[in-house]
Amino acid sequence: MDEAKTQIDKKDFPKADEAMQEAETNYKEADKLLEEDEVLLKKHLLYDELDTLI
Repeated sequence: MDEAKTQIDKKDFPKADEAMQEAETNYKEADKLLEEDEVLLKKHLLYDELDTLI
């Protein structure tokens, strides 16, 4: 039943479906950028630690 409702929603509200797909894409891109930022921050913190040890 949920699947049928989803199909009706997509047919009746194509712009909403398009917006949802775009939002999902944006969310995935933002999540990927956040992961990259976390990696860069960890590298930066590790380099700071190395500097204090040397």
